Amino acid sequence: MNNLLVKITVLVVSIFLVHNVSAELITAPSLDSSSMKEMINWVDKDTTIIIAVDDVITIPKSKMFALGANPNKQFINNLVSLSKQQPAYKTVIASWFQQRQIKLVDENWISFIENAKAKGATIYGLCSMPIQLTNIEEKRYLELKHLGINFSSEVNKQSQLIISSKQKWASSFYKGIIFIGPYSKSQAILDFIRVTNHIPPKLLVIDSVDNDLSKIDNSLKIFNMYFYNVHYQGAKNALDKPNPDIVKLQQQQLILNLKWLEDDAAEKLLLPASQ
Repeated sequence: MNNLLVKITVLVVSIFLVHNVSAELITAPSLDSSSMKEMINWVDKDTTIIIAVDDVITIPKSKMFALGANPNKQFINNLVSLSKQQPAYKTVIASWFQQRQIKLVDENWISFIENAKAKGATIYGLCSMPIQLTNIEEKRYLELKHLGINFSSEVNKQSQLIISSKQKWASSFYKGIIFIGPYSKSQAILDFIRVTNHIPPKLLVIDSVDNDLSKIDNSLKIFNMYFYNVHYQGAKNALDKPNPDIVKLQQQQLILNLKWLEDDAAEKLLLPASQ
């Protein structure tokens, strides 16, 4: 009886260990780093790659939002905080998302994604929006496509899928992009795996926020798979410094007139005043 109890205990512990495997965390300062080259060599047809869109693949074109020691980068986040008490600011935020332009953090993201797809990997984008915006999915999809970013467009032969609708604002899959809605990134990925009924044998998650990666790791420990988290820091390499006068004009125009000016347009408006 004691031997049987020992065997059962060992079996239970073994199952627990198999299904509670932490991701290996890798820091990547750029796409050219040895760690990212190692990842592309690791990728194969059994691999699913999930890459955060904002601050990993793309950043806003304006220098106002350059990462690093730049206090202006939190401008939109500050408006989001204000909108919780003053809903009128949601219109300002929506206007910015509809008008602002984006650029690639690194042109090599195109080849990274295409090379991974050529090896048979499935690649999805992960997009978080601060507020719910109507039809924003198509805009985000098209602006990425315009930059040459093409994810795996379907899951279970579907290009569009509601992931979770427990709240009024649902998380969804749209043409290769997982929109997390009001949920955390970790919850959205977990729900995505459940609703598609597919546990990838190998998973690679790339994000710029280490806390989000930690939460993703904790959520996905229940699955038995090879799992890497990459803390990508490429967006911090930009040395652009915004012109305070341009930033002031951009913020005024957006808040007062719901009009977003990119840096060059704002600079042209300032020229007559400075001459």
